[in-house]
Amino acid sequence: MTDVVASVLPKTIQEVGAIAGIVSCVLVLVLLVLYVIRAIEIHKLRKSMPFLVNPQNGKPESGD
Repeated sequence: MTDVVASVLPKTIQEVGAIAGIVSCVLVLVLLVLYVIRAIEIHKLRKSMPFLVNPQNGKPESGD
């Protein structure tokens, strides 16, 4: 009985580890896509509404 468990357990652990590795890679790619989409939206927002970035209605601050 213990021989059967000992021979099946490493294969099962290897399969679970492989599945976990694939799932983690997919999740990292999803997070990367979400990050890029957010960065693009923030860039568009800053371009279209500069007064939100700079409280002086989007005018550059004077160097004086």
